[in-house]
Amino acid sequence: MRVEKKRLLLFSVSLLLAFVYWRLLVMNFVNLSEVSFLRGITGLNFHHYHYGILVLLLMFLFIMFFKINSFIVVLAGFGFGTYFDGFLSRLFSSSNRYGELMNYHNNFFSSLIFFICIILVSFIFYKISLNGEK
Repeated sequence: MRVEKKRLLLFSVSLLLAFVYWRLLVMNFVNLSEVSFLRGITGLNFHHYHYGILVLLLMFLFIMFFKINSFIVVLAGFGFGTYFDGFLSRLFSSSNRYGELMNYHNNFFSSLIFFICIILVSFIFYKISLNGEK
């Protein structure tokens, strides 16, 4: 099987697996009155949409500093599947625009720290990739 065909198959299967995984998890194991583990300990409004973004960030760092392989393709499929499964529900959820803007403005320093953390993790991946070249 050609590499491109294998990658397409891996990407498609992992994309669909993410969709099935999250749908089954939410339908069968999430109680509407129950708070998720991370939300319970942090108080933050985590959704699997956010996990998808983090998986995509990890995938991108691997692509930047290492060769594309089957693991990266599966990460991409699972990350996009996780992200897009929550995308429409977040897009169509009711919101308060004033509250959204206030959150946006009030979280400037938190966002800045998050961006700095992403840059630091990028440097870690860079250093690891340099060690692999030796």
